Amino acid sequence: MSRASENRVIGDTRTHIYRLARGFLWVGLIDLILFICCAVAAPLIWEKVLFAVIAALGAVIVNAFIMLRVTLRPDEFAVRNFWGVTRTYRYSDITGIEAGPGAVRLHIGSSRVEINGLYRDFPALMTFIAARYRRQCGGKSIPKAPERRSKLDVFNGNVREPGVFVFVFALIALLLIAPLILCRAAYRHYENEEPFYTQVSFAETGFSADGDDLILRGAEDGLEYQILSYRKTLADPQSFEEACSSGTVFDVGYMLIGPKDNKHRSVRYVISGDTVFLDRLSMTRHLQSNIAAAGLFMGAFLLLWIAFCACSIWVGRHPERFSRRVHRLFFKGGYLKNVVGYTARGKPIIQK
Repeated sequence: MSRASENRVIGDTRTHIYRLARGFLWVGLIDLILFICCAVAAPLIWEKVLFAVIAALGAVIVNAFIMLRVTLRPDEFAVRNFWGVTRTYRYSDITGIEAGPGAVRLHIGSSRVEINGLYRDFPALMTFIAARYRRQCGGKSIPKAPERRSKLDVFNGNVREPGVFVFVFALIALLLIAPLILCRAAYRHYENEEPFYTQVSFAETGFSADGDDLILRGAEDGLEYQILSYRKTLADPQSFEEACSSGTVFDVGYMLIGPKDNKHRSVRYVISGDTVFLDRLSMTRHLQSNIAAAGLFMGAFLLLWIAFCACSIWVGRHPERFSRRVHRLFFKGGYLKNVVGYTARGKPIIQK
């Protein structure tokens, strides 16, 4: 920092407040409002839970924008954390500084205060702190703090911010595990559900937008009944349509699906006398097969994520064994501590 810039900071007696960029507020609000609406409109419990979790992430972002704040005054600075707790320090209380690729940590005694690089005008913020420290400490610069090995360091000390990596690994794994748990719950729910019963004839038949589901309207009650994937689940679709056209009264079992003010009737069985057009067991197996397919899909993603995490840890523990291309696949520039460059062939240059 030039002498003129430092003198300008020292002579500045105003209070400066730094917070996250306003874009975080808009992203969080859009996420929160959009997925709350999705959760309200979703017909199934597991969908509501999934959308609610995503909406909660938006709430976290909004809270971070509101709460995270650094206030700089001529003789002291205050840092407010995610939970709204504010702590005030003198600049001379700083005992060291630790710079990372995404944040700066100020060491104050045995504690550490993180100044996130996402704050607006972050360089000016750090310039002010550095100048005020020199003013209170007789012209000395903030000393570089010795690095402390994190308890969550699975990278053998070779990667900056190891705790952040572990947190992200665990968070995404939990987000992938949650749908698997919900799929399991839905699978068992279909085994134990008790359908409502009615007798009805169908005055009108139609098809869903994709033509896979059969939409029926009851002649007596005027309500809609839906048979999912009717070509697969009905024993004889053509005979069933002929029976509907002739005004046959059916014994129908159904479940109410959807929000309270717009529920539709998802049919589980259809019987007329001794003729079983739709068997409940066949429909249950069809629904469970769809759930199982979704579970396998999410399970495959979970296995891929576990493999990615394992490879990241291995590359982080042994960066000297891998090329620049492999490093870039798992880590952004600056996160590998001891890699200071690469040869023309992409081999890492390690500084011990």
